[in-house]
Amino acid sequence: MKKKLEKKIYRISEILFFIVLLLFTALSSYSFFKYQKIIQSLQATKVDFKNFPKAKFEYAKPLPFELNILPSDFSDFIDKYNLDIKREHIVSFLNTGSFFYPKDTYPKNIDLFNEYSELANINNEIFLSSNILNMYFENQYTNITEGSKNLEREGREIEADVNIEIEKDSEVLNYLSNHLTYLKSLNKEYESLENQVKALLNYSEGNNEDILNIIKNLPTIELKENQEYGYLISLHNNQLVISPYIAEENDFVIDNENFSKGYDIEPTTQLAGSIRIPVLMFHQIAYIPNTESTFKQGLYIIPEVFEQQIAYLTKKNYRSISTEEFFNILKTGKNPTQKTIVLTFDDSVENHFTTAYPILKKYGQTGVFFVVSHRSSITAEQLKEMSNNGMDIESHTSMHPDLTKLTSDSELTSEIAGSRSALSSITGKSVNAIAYPGCVANTNVYSKVQGSGYLTGFSCGRKIDHYYINRFSISRTHVSNSLESLKIILSGRY
Repeated sequence: MKKKLEKKIYRISEILFFIVLLLFTALSSYSFFKYQKIIQSLQATKVDFKNFPKAKFEYAKPLPFELNILPSDFSDFIDKYNLDIKREHIVSFLNTGSFFYPKDTYPKNIDLFNEYSELANINNEIFLSSNILNMYFENQYTNITEGSKNLEREGREIEADVNIEIEKDSEVLNYLSNHLTYLKSLNKEYESLENQVKALLNYSEGNNEDILNIIKNLPTIELKENQEYGYLISLHNNQLVISPYIAEENDFVIDNENFSKGYDIEPTTQLAGSIRIPVLMFHQIAYIPNTESTFKQGLYIIPEVFEQQIAYLTKKNYRSISTEEFFNILKTGKNPTQKTIVLTFDDSVENHFTTAYPILKKYGQTGVFFVVSHRSSITAEQLKEMSNNGMDIESHTSMHPDLTKLTSDSELTSEIAGSRSALSSITGKSVNAIAYPGCVANTNVYSKVQGSGYLTGFSCGRKIDHYYINRFSISRTHVSNSLESLKIILSGRY
């Protein structure tokens, strides 16, 4: 009886042992596979404890988007920050929605807080870009993982009324938030970073403490070889913003060898031995009056369409040139490597100064203004201003007569040589070109033009290919009140 009881107890113990063993094995397997799943999850997102921020918070430039014209406040914004921008900056902005403006001088170590302070002093605004946030979190994370103490940023203060805007990359910020929650379970020092990421995700208005702490603790960045420092000007929520930016060597490269590229309409075959530079002619940049004849109405382009046309040329990276530059290219007999154009304006009407000139200046383009020297609606002071700001002031005679109908040599001399002298005395520059009133001239006129020191004479026509031998009867094509008409002319299909 005793032996049977012992045997029974032994069997029960044996069963219990196997049950415990099975439970232990099951728990171990569960823990192992759970651990493996975590590791695989981290590996799938290319994150590990050592280089967590670099893996996913690597900054990429915003996806480019195109603009048809510049924002209405673009010039005021540029003037406010005293930026001496070039046409290439505008080309970049129209094509990508942003451009990089390099500073003339800067130290090797960039204190981002000081840079933001300088910008805030100008406009009382701070724009925290993804680029800057990347640098901040990378710096903070590195300090934690390497056991470094965050430097005390003593004396750093932000004005209470400063307006703070944030470029949110919600996908990246949500990623950071989730993984910082996990990392916080391993190390409590990650808690402050987690709170800051959540503050960024939830930020709308007002300068809460976490956001201010990010700004106050922005790092000092040491520039690497081939890096350049300056500002990134971009659009955020349809508003122009500016922020510190460290550019790499190949950032924002503009293709200036684009002569044969990017036409919306297939160009015609170029004439053998010619140079191809479209010369455009404009008259009135104003709203079309109903009282004018059909012919005169055809000389008008409304301001909105004119800006679209100039913006289009800029976006396509056309370089507008002076008549002297045109002559020098013509003399070589070779096409330029960059898309090139001449923008000419006849009759020196008031809207050339009030409307056309500001738009050309806004887009960094050069206009050639053929001025009737003794009958101009643009004053001498205004002509001087235009000339000083890159516009090319040339002759459209003294009084705008039909030159072929002048019978006396003295009259012809007064109209051609007299206007050249008068305009040169206003601008202080040489007058190199003349546009014939009504586009009419003859051999007598050509001879007088050449003898008076002009390099070129401009008429009308449909050709965009030119020869040096015809330099005193250059064809110009009149642009009408549509963007499509401009595209047709550029391809030689007018």
